Amino acid sequence: MRKVVPLFQAALVLLMGCAGCEKDPVTPKVEEKGWRALPLQVIDRKVQCIAVHPDHPATLYVGLFDGLYKSTDGGSNWHSITTGLNSRDIKSVEIVADNPQRLYCGSTGFGISRSDDGGESWTNLKGEVANTLVNDIHLVNQRDETIWLATATGIYRKGGGEEKWTNTFLNSRLIHAVTSLPGNPATLLAGLLYTGFARTTDAGARWYYANSGVEASGTYYDSPVQFAYIGADSGLICAVTVNGDFYTSQDAGQSWKYAYGAQGQGRGVAVVTHPRLRDRLYLANTTSVFRSTDRGATWSKMSLEMPAGVAITAIQVANGDPGVVYIGTEEHGLYSYTERH
Repeated sequence: MRKVVPLFQAALVLLMGCAGCEKDPVTPKVEEKGWRALPLQVIDRKVQCIAVHPDHPATLYVGLFDGLYKSTDGGSNWHSITTGLNSRDIKSVEIVADNPQRLYCGSTGFGISRSDDGGESWTNLKGEVANTLVNDIHLVNQRDETIWLATATGIYRKGGGEEKWTNTFLNSRLIHAVTSLPGNPATLLAGLLYTGFARTTDAGARWYYANSGVEASGTYYDSPVQFAYIGADSGLICAVTVNGDFYTSQDAGQSWKYAYGAQGQGRGVAVVTHPRLRDRLYLANTTSVFRSTDRGATWSKMSLEMPAGVAITAIQVANGDPGVVYIGTEEHGLYSYTERH
């Protein structure tokens, strides 16, 4: 005679069997495999800048000392995009976030050019910056495209709809970087070789030096080569300097605090913030890449499968989960690093 399982025992078995039915599926972890070379044939050609499309992280732009290239598949395939450029010595590339088909690129000796078709063709912007070296391009207002340029001969500004470029810092030379404070376009910071940090609170009408807390040697100050903003509100400012040191400011760039430095490991290259994970930073000098997940409080070296003897020249990070970090090098091409979830 077949035994009958009591009703309450059957219900208990059913409940135990479905105890995990409503739990979210476990997302598989992505193991980090380290740096891998991308098939861009630029061996023995210096990579000088990298830009990533804000909405399509697989679309990349890479500027060399003798060319500009684009990839739409994360770096698996590339094509040259130099039509209309007066110079192929590309120092900087900036994508207009509100209109990513529009790009600006800065070059050595031929100023700045603009593209309205995703880089497939370019128009040189004439005027006061036509014959200078453009190290950095900063768009203050994405809508009217107020543009700031850090150049070898000054800090230039051109408002939306304006034709003329204005040098806002006369007699300044060798400017590495320029940026405006988020939500405060009249306050800008700049990095000048040998003279350090500069600041303006009136859109360039008057600049002054803001080197409080910055390392100095005699009358020469360590100079920032790039700025970044940390946190969801972008309230903490940071910078990496020529000497490879990492500084932070909590008073809108009036003073600086030394926070980290990989002494003796190379000159500073760049610091970038993850586009979505705003507490995550990436710091590059000429020999190493470091990562912080806690707003720069602690750092770890991203050394897995890093090729020996490379000289790092550029870094950028693409949005995504996981994110992808890209570096350019002096003579060994381009590399990517896929992060874990």
